[in-house]
Amino acid sequence: MEKSHGLVFSTAEIREKGGLTLKKALDPEFFADVLEGPAKVANANVDLVFSVGGDSLLLEGAVEAGLHLECARCGEPFTGKFTEPFDELYEDAVESIDVSGTLRDSVALMMPLKPLCSPQCKGLCQACGGNLNLKVCGCVTGQEAEFSEAKKEGPFKDLKRRPRL
Repeated sequence: MEKSHGLVFSTAEIREKGGLTLKKALDPEFFADVLEGPAKVANANVDLVFSVGGDSLLLEGAVEAGLHLECARCGEPFTGKFTEPFDELYEDAVESIDVSGTLRDSVALMMPLKPLCSPQCKGLCQACGGNLNLKVCGCVTGQEAEFSEAKKEGPFKDLKRRPRL
């Protein structure tokens, strides 16, 4: 049987109280299989607000978590703090509401497509693989080499190669 982590709520109790507000810290192990690769969740917190309205219950909330990620440019590990809001509408016919799926989906959505340690990350040198954030290596990449060669020959390079008459 799967642990509920205290994330299953009775609709009858929510209605009796006229709503429910909850702030809760979540165990990072709860999200262990949500993210792929080296990414890990740390310091996850959730804010939940259940509102009663007519024949339904509205859940509004947000998950805030630190994600241990690997930079897509330089490969260095870093921790970023992310927040993902959510809202769900539940019909009154259900007896209980399990928000664990919503929270796990929210954490999956907060994962950036291209995680960067910093927007200014310079990445790795294409020639030697050194981290350009730590040192300037002085290597000449293929594109720079082509530009350098073209600059040496100048705009009259074709005239130099033409046979003389």
